[in-house]
Amino acid sequence: MNEQRLWIACLVQGLTDACNKFLWQNRLNSKYYQEALDWVGGKDFKLVCSFAGLEPEDVIQAYNNINKHKHYLTVEDIRYLLNETFSRRSVL
Repeated sequence: MNEQRLWIACLVQGLTDACNKFLWQNRLNSKYYQEALDWVGGKDFKLVCSFAGLEPEDVIQAYNNINKHKHYLTVEDIRYLLNETFSRRSVL
């Protein structure tokens, strides 16, 4: 796995958390959700996007498109869609 794919995985995890989708129910999920929302668009988010070879605006647009439909998407669906979107846009 190359380094760029690792950073894409970090983006996918952060954006999945920002959609408030988790594999397990946990009392800390609301905390993780809020932290992820605060992270999206921030300085660290932009740095991770650059390491992943993606434009932050494109990542936020992909997140917004998926977030509109999160009520019927599973965690696995969201991860798949984000990975597919980012793999096509990055310079792997």
